[in-house]
Amino acid sequence: MDEEDRSRLIHQVSSFTATAPGGTRCTLWEFQQLAGWINWSFNIFPVLKPAFSNVYAKIGGKSESHAKIFVSKAVIRDLDWFVKHIRDSDEIYLFENVNWDTEQADIVAYSDACLSGLGFFFEHSKEGFQCLVPQDPPWDTIFFFEALAVVSVVDAATRLTSTPSRLLVFSDNTNTVNIFHLLCCLPSYNNLLKFTISILIKYEISLRVLHIPGVDNSIADSLSRFDNTKAITMCPHLSISNFQPPQLAMGQEL
Repeated sequence: MDEEDRSRLIHQVSSFTATAPGGTRCTLWEFQQLAGWINWSFNIFPVLKPAFSNVYAKIGGKSESHAKIFVSKAVIRDLDWFVKHIRDSDEIYLFENVNWDTEQADIVAYSDACLSGLGFFFEHSKEGFQCLVPQDPPWDTIFFFEALAVVSVVDAATRLTSTPSRLLVFSDNTNTVNIFHLLCCLPSYNNLLKFTISILIKYEISLRVLHIPGVDNSIADSLSRFDNTKAITMCPHLSISNFQPPQLAMGQEL
């Protein structure tokens, strides 16, 4: 994308947020025009797909072009997040190819969650982490906690001695694997994706999240349940620490 096209894209999206601040209404046609610009940009910036989550939720299933649709603050936040990354981008990472072989990963991690705790560990360093599920989470579902565990791995990877260029995370929750593969989810979980993408862009990390059968994810499972004796039995010399999930992923404004 040349500079002229990028400026036009920023102008179109910024114009929508300026003329339709959260709380106003726009026609379906105006939303569709905006969606056209955003969808076109995903050919160049595919990792920014979470910007479309709340827009799609607003227009999905609607057909009356002149119907007025409420512009939520969530829509505006998503679009502002999108514009910020387009402005700041060097355009290289945002088209990153994540189809590298698993053997090429710099860091391999395993994550898991239950309704009472989150757990993950880094395979090579034998570092394990665990925490109780956050109080008053935005969504009290196992899917939210499984996804939050993966987000926590990405966040923790930035504080390793050497930040990985390729990070591989195994999860036994297929919904979690799918949202990180497709980079789209329901608005309820979109902050998790936006937070993760922002980290990946900032630290130039290429992330792959792959599925692993639950029976093969027993160490992370034990950590999430605070069964540390079992975890250490399966992984001798495993060091275990407590952690706190990143608060921005928990629903605070990005």
